[in-house]
Amino acid sequence: MKPLLRSWSPLQLLRLVGISNAIATVTVFTLAIEKWHPHGHPMRFLPGFVLVISAFVGSFMAESALQNGIKSDLWSDAQWAMPRKLVRHPVIWVWIGVLAAFILAYGISHLESSALGTLILPAELSLIRVSSIVQNRNRTGENLSSLNLSATRSLRSDNWGH
Repeated sequence: MKPLLRSWSPLQLLRLVGISNAIATVTVFTLAIEKWHPHGHPMRFLPGFVLVISAFVGSFMAESALQNGIKSDLWSDAQWAMPRKLVRHPVIWVWIGVLAAFILAYGISHLESSALGTLILPAELSLIRVSSIVQNRNRTGENLSSLNLSATRSLRSDNWGH
């Protein structure tokens, strides 16, 4: 975990993910409107792209800090109460649907250059990943090696080969 984010609570990291994705989404919407109404120099998009990339980097760092904090069991259950409540809220899934609709609508209306619409995809996927991280935080240590397969019976069937 990065030293800067090590002292942050899960709620603060979740807020960083949300704010970063909101900045990226608003910037992409602004760039899309600019593209629909072109004027000026093509380099006018550069600050917007830099802002989108910076927002995605901040979101990715916060996601990584959440995952590393879970792996090291850094936070108590009390610190997870509010983040768990936030990611279970239906507004998250409505927003993911709105982002998906924007990607689809922009892609259909601009078939020749739908790359701008796909810039929203990392924000949408980030929300899905963070929801999964927070909701499944107690299951992160589980894997196939922790299963006790010696206690299971072998598979038998009287219908094999018929």
